[in-house]
Amino acid sequence: MEHSPVPLMMPRANWRGQENLVGLVRLRRAGLTTIRSKENKGLDMYRRKQKGFTLIELMIVVVIIAILAALAIPKFMQATTKSKQTEAKQILKQIYTMQYAYRQEYNSYCCNGASASAGSSIPVLGVDVMVTARYTYVITAAPNTFTATATANLDDDPAVDTWTIDQTGALTCTNNDANSLVL
Repeated sequence: MEHSPVPLMMPRANWRGQENLVGLVRLRRAGLTTIRSKENKGLDMYRRKQKGFTLIELMIVVVIIAILAALAIPKFMQATTKSKQTEAKQILKQIYTMQYAYRQEYNSYCCNGASASAGSSIPVLGVDVMVTARYTYVITAAPNTFTATATANLDDDPAVDTWTIDQTGALTCTNNDANSLVL
C-alpha cells in the first residue's frame, strides 16, 4: 500500500489560524503592520497623551463660525421681511379683484376712505384681513379710479413698508422695508 505524500499546506478552511498568520506576515512585509516595535513605543505614548483639540484650533473654528453667521444673519432677516410682504401683495390683489367686480356691477369704484387692519374687513367688497395681519389697508376711490395702500413696519426700524395697487392692477412698492435692513 502506497501512501500519498502529505501536502505542505492544508486548505485554508482547515487552518484558519494559519491563514491569519499569513495575512499578518504579508502586512508586515508591505510595511502596513500594526504590531508595535520598541522604536515606536515612545511615539505611541506621545500619541496617547495628545487627545482633543488645541486652544488655537478651537479659536479658529469659532472665528469661522462667527464670519459665516455675520454673512448669513442679514440675508436671513431680509428673506423673512420679504416673505412678510406677500401678505400685502395678496390682499391688495384681492382688493383689486373685488373693486373690478364692483365696478362692473355698479359702474364706479367704492369704499373711498375705507380702511382695514388685523382682524377687520371691508364688508362692501367682501375682503377680510386675517387676525395675524401686519399691514393696514386704506382705499381711496373715485368713480373711475381707486388706489389701495398697504403700510406696515416689518422690522422695527424707522422705515415703513408701503405697497399700492390701482385700477389698472399695477402693484408697486413705494417704500421697501426689506431693503432698508440695518443691523
